[in-house]
Amino acid sequence: MSSSTFTWHVSLTKVFLQLADPSLRSTFLNLVHGVWGINPAQIEEDLLQESAASNEEKDALHSDGENHVGFHLHARKKRQFTCGECDKKFYQRGHLEDHMRIHTGEKPFICDICFKKFNKHCHLRTHMRVHTGEQPYQCYFCGRKFNRKDNLNAHLRTKGHYTPEQGIDF
Repeated sequence: MSSSTFTWHVSLTKVFLQLADPSLRSTFLNLVHGVWGINPAQIEEDLLQESAASNEEKDALHSDGENHVGFHLHARKKRQFTCGECDKKFYQRGHLEDHMRIHTGEKPFICDICFKKFNKHCHLRTHMRVHTGEQPYQCYFCGRKFNRKDNLNAHLRTKGHYTPEQGIDF
């Protein structure tokens, strides 16, 4: 992990712990969820757990260079399901089964409106927003809404609302 990434994570932890007001903590967790798509309850648990860790434990957590947020979320789980085609590893059998559709080309999820096919149910759900007009992802800074999280993230980066290097000002 680079020193800038480590500094960014330490800053996130400090900001979170300094927010005494539960509604501000909730807003902060929702912001992190909007940018990285991580469950807010898991973020809070991981940040509190790390804040209680000793400096030696923190150094050990950051020494392997893995994606830091992913490292915390899956630190207690072991990847025990391996794809026979590409050796990618998964935490759950269902995730491996979903992944296998990439190799088989199977697309069992079909849009009832335009008949487009998808290999994952979540991709069909996201696609349906094109037809329904649903826009569940909202920019915390300007209020603009998006039908996909990656579009919100692109907006946050290109409009200068937010980058990890800038930090968060509350």
